[in-house]
Amino acid sequence: SSDVCSSDLKVLTLPANFLAVAKYEVKCTVRTCGPLDEGCRSVKPEADSVEVTVEANEVPNVKVEAPGKAGPNVRVVLQGAVSLASNAELETDAFILKWSAFATSSGINVDLGLGLGTTTGDDQPNLVVKPERLTPGLDYTFKLTATYPGQNPGESTVKVAISTPPRGGKIVVTPTTGFELETEFTLTAPNWNGDGNLHYTYVAESTGEDGMTTSTILGHGQKKTTLSGIILNKGNLKLNVIVADAFGAEGRTTTPAMPGGAPEIGRASCRERV
Repeated sequence: SSDVCSSDLKVLTLPANFLAVAKYEVKCTVRTCGPLDEGCRSVKPEADSVEVTVEANEVPNVKVEAPGKAGPNVRVVLQGAVSLASNAELETDAFILKWSAFATSSGINVDLGLGLGTTTGDDQPNLVVKPERLTPGLDYTFKLTATYPGQNPGESTVKVAISTPPRGGKIVVTPTTGFELETEFTLTAPNWNGDGNLHYTYVAESTGEDGMTTSTILGHGQKKTTLSGIILNKGNLKLNVIVADAFGAEGRTTTPAMPGGAPEIGRASCRERV
């Protein structure tokens, strides 16, 4: 119990967090005293009381897990979890959930609507952002807010960086002309820059008389900047290199085959011996 005494106190105001979570009886006692009645001992007090309940204004506990970095052309998956300390048996669907996101540097919001920017919508525990919805080279702040009836909302934020696709490189093919099923070609992909270890995939494309294009993977591997001993069929080919960084971001370039040509980056022509 606690007493507050004053001769002119008509309103009692207690500071925040003064009372712990519990039920209280607040009693007000009033004495009317004469000028010669020191301490008001001769006057019977009048009193009234009211019951006050102090409840916990609990905030939902929100946790978000996300990759620290992702490629722009892959899905970005964020996983959310929500709980209430006073009721551990609550299911996630007991909470009202809302995801939001914005570019950290500019503050521009990201549309997380179902079918537009995500495959999940913005009101589910997990968020799946579609490929190519986030700009390469930018950082994004994602926030999950959870509200439980009668409680203040809880929230958690996480930042995801979007990598820039590998860049600055090219593909070089030597020799630039050869013989069907005989000449061994060497493909090199120098000067590519990107995040982490780069993975190289070499692809040959040929277009038939019917206009159909066929792609064939010639070889691939991590840090594989050179591919040697490649035998090619007759035809005018496009030789591609696809370079992926550690987060799935891809850069690519192409060298079209042109018989008799010797382009600056090296173009391959595979034809029968003349």
